[in-house]
Amino acid sequence: MNTPFIGVQTFSSPEEIWELSAFVEENPINRANYKRLIGDYNFGEEVRCCYEERPGKLCREPHKRGWVAELSDGSVTIIGNHCAEAKFGADSSLIAHRSLYNNEKRRRERLSAIYLQIQGKSRRLERMAQLRAQLKTLESRVSDFADELGTATVRILQDMAQRSQPVVAVTAVRYREYVDGEGRTKRERSGFQQRLGALAGLDLVRNSLFSSLYAEINDVERAHEEADRLGEKPKASEVDALASRLDQYDHVVRAGAQLLDLEDGFFGNDPLLFCFLHNDRVTRYRCAGIAMRKSCVTGGKEKAKAWLADQETALKQKLGVDAIEMR
Repeated sequence: MNTPFIGVQTFSSPEEIWELSAFVEENPINRANYKRLIGDYNFGEEVRCCYEERPGKLCREPHKRGWVAELSDGSVTIIGNHCAEAKFGADSSLIAHRSLYNNEKRRRERLSAIYLQIQGKSRRLERMAQLRAQLKTLESRVSDFADELGTATVRILQDMAQRSQPVVAVTAVRYREYVDGEGRTKRERSGFQQRLGALAGLDLVRNSLFSSLYAEINDVERAHEEADRLGEKPKASEVDALASRLDQYDHVVRAGAQLLDLEDGFFGNDPLLFCFLHNDRVTRYRCAGIAMRKSCVTGGKEKAKAWLADQETALKQKLGVDAIEMR
């Protein structure tokens, strides 16, 4: 039984084909005399298709992509990619051979890429280990700060991060007293949203981002080890799966760098903003203690209460309102 193709070869110029000993110029190819593929080509210049539309008449359509084929008499010719697909018919041997050829070509290309990647195995694995260590250090620092803030505040920050909504806003309220038609004194309330600022780097409180990156780092490391154990002729599915996993290296490096780049912004946030995320007094005083210490003001819980009250008074005066309400 004839093999569907002789190796895999991509010709880079028409001259390479013309130089084949069995090549015959304007050699007709049809379903009856086609035998198997020799290679493929994708030129910058056009060549003429040798598909035989009827006895004695060649297609001669100019094209840049196509196939080099061996005929039943042992001679070699070319056929354009379009004619091979549109005129040979979907049930032809050439179409079946083309599919097998393309699969093998892809397998070899991906296998070559794998071998190239594992040449830098030690460097790549060292980078993965370094990235994991950096992320662990950052994760620990974020965890310590989250413990200071408390569960309630962290949950709000996680929700803000999930919704990509970093803005901290409050409702500024004004009251106006008036006398109604019956002579009774009443108070009218009006409010408006006031933006206090935006918190940077909130993705750092999303624990899932760290765990996902650790899993990806582990898989890239395992893929490098598995690449060393590839057999002489691994299956295409095995090559594709392994190549895809190795290709994740660049993605993991970028994703890790993006997470690390959030550190300065997150820890450089104005700590006072954390005090205006919710109404719970205990949690607010806890955040006020953090903000107070970062402002180099010493003191305990009572001092934090008074300090926060001063901050709210200053904010109300600045906005010209009577009260500040949090969500």
